Amino acid sequence: MTNATLNRRKTNQNTLLFSIIVFLLSFSSSLKADNAPSIFDIMQHSEVLDLTITTNLNAIKDNRRSAVEYTATIQFKDGDQKLQSWETGVSLRGNFRRMKCADIPPLKLNFKKKELTAAGLAKFDDYKLVTHCVEERKKAKELVLKEYLAYKLYNGITDHSYRVQLLNITFIDQQSGDKIKQSGFLIEDTAELRHRIGAEKVKEKINVPYAQFNSAQVREVALFQYFIGNSDWDLSVSRNVKYVLKDHQILAIPYDFDFSGLVDAPYALVANPKLGIYSIKERVYLGFDEDEQMLRESLESLKAKKSTLQQIVKDFNPLKKKAKREILTYLNTFFDNVEVLQRPETSLFASKLND
Repeated sequence: MTNATLNRRKTNQNTLLFSIIVFLLSFSSSLKADNAPSIFDIMQHSEVLDLTITTNLNAIKDNRRSAVEYTATIQFKDGDQKLQSWETGVSLRGNFRRMKCADIPPLKLNFKKKELTAAGLAKFDDYKLVTHCVEERKKAKELVLKEYLAYKLYNGITDHSYRVQLLNITFIDQQSGDKIKQSGFLIEDTAELRHRIGAEKVKEKINVPYAQFNSAQVREVALFQYFIGNSDWDLSVSRNVKYVLKDHQILAIPYDFDFSGLVDAPYALVANPKLGIYSIKERVYLGFDEDEQMLRESLESLKAKKSTLQQIVKDFNPLKKKAKREILTYLNTFFDNVEVLQRPETSLFASKLND
């Protein structure tokens, strides 16, 4: 064998070895990225997290229709009591509450992916912040806590739900130094939710055919919305539900529960007069028209979680006892009348989606 042949063989072996090393390093890096905690995970070390947001507060309050992203500094202490300080973007979000919330409208926090990655965190960077929405401070705080509790109740039913983190927020205006203190909560990044449950992004949002949905999951959503008395959602246009794709089927992940009977916000209105309900406390089932036996099975599954759901309410210390009693009384009206589901006067969904 000539020297040239030996050299070529050695070169090929070295190239192969180099390629294997690069692949293993890439795979290791990818594995670490997949398993890395998110900034949201870092925040979830206590029931209520103290969070400071310093930004152009006056501009945010005065320009409710603006799409501008303002710079902000967000600070909190992690589980080791180490101060975390992050430079982020902050922008207004939402529709109704964007214009109606008295002090601070709902915001979107946009962390910088490069900084998250450099800190060894997952790149999930987009979080919704829910804020006060009425002027009377005690009532405003109670409403925030009630809506947060609605999310926690759905967490108690399924992992296919948005995680939330309760906050004590101090807003500081960059120019004046003026401060506003509020209760609020942060909602998990949708990309993070998809990653956590092994789902993919969905583009289609309007009039998705029934056959494309995971029917059992949609029944679970519809029954939960009925359970908390929420009619402010719509499968036909994905209003207040986020579509994700898992195992080739669409899941509908619910959010925004402030118009529910459980929260009972003073600004909440009946979402649609065609529903045949005349009070925010009345319930109406807005799922698909489907086999009664399948619906009964889903109802039995929800009934089996009664004690768990009641305990979530009882253990929620930030909410006063009177408010918790009122919520338990309201939820028990579901369990006491579970055999009869009130339907809308006209079918709003099945006729559009069953084709």
